[in-house]
Amino acid sequence: MVAKYNILIVDDEDKIRWSIKNYIDEENITFFEAASGEEASRILNMVYIDIVLLDILLPDKNGLEILKEIKSRYYSTQVIIITAYANVQDVVEAIHHGAADYIQKPFSLDDLKIKIYKTIELDTIQNSLASFLRAKKPQEYSELVIANDPKSISLLEFGDQLAMKDVDCILITGETGTGKEEYANYIYRRNTKRNTGPFVTVNCNSLTSSLMDAELFGYEKGAFTDAKGKKDGLFKTADKGIIFLDEIGDMHPELQGKLLRVIEKKVVRR
Repeated sequence: MVAKYNILIVDDEDKIRWSIKNYIDEENITFFEAASGEEASRILNMVYIDIVLLDILLPDKNGLEILKEIKSRYYSTQVIIITAYANVQDVVEAIHHGAADYIQKPFSLDDLKIKIYKTIELDTIQNSLASFLRAKKPQEYSELVIANDPKSISLLEFGDQLAMKDVDCILITGETGTGKEEYANYIYRRNTKRNTGPFVTVNCNSLTSSLMDAELFGYEKGAFTDAKGKKDGLFKTADKGIIFLDEIGDMHPELQGKLLRVIEKKVVRR
């Protein structure tokens, strides 16, 4: 059975999108088109895309910004950068941020076709490697999460890489119900330095600003009328572990400033 691939062409020139789509007319490839960064984001949210052909110069966004968004949200999606001029710095930055390849305008459609199939080959190899790793250590994975789909396994491999890195903060984005907390918990359990402490979950829109302040940071005895004793906050509770701040975008602006200080200074004061 031949694998099917979804390719998104992001270019504001109609003729270029039409030329690519009609020249590379293969049964195993479905093309999607976007004339702007906003349109590309909408398609990426609706359909899984295997490869993005991404023009750097777009009317609403710089292609490098879109590349960073794609690689942060859709880890296994491959990106081929299209550039109208040989700006070495842009190309180097694109590769640094995860682009699989690049091609310069004006380009030969034959050359682009070769690059697309080389990228498909790379994607196939990466998926095969993920499957191989899954087969080599089924016990290790099965204790944490069940996954057979190569894309899901690739995401778990990325979680393993994050767990091994010495980072203070990880931002996980996604719609409600897509498993952000489960993914955070997976990273926590794979992190041998952090999983000696607890995994603490906080719903950032469940309490008023003052109550959330007390929950996160704690308070000293006598700090306010009902403070009859000292209370350690959830940051203290999560020491040597991980604190998962769910719906952080809904946190009260007053608390966001305090949270930023905790992230930057790594200090919590009751």
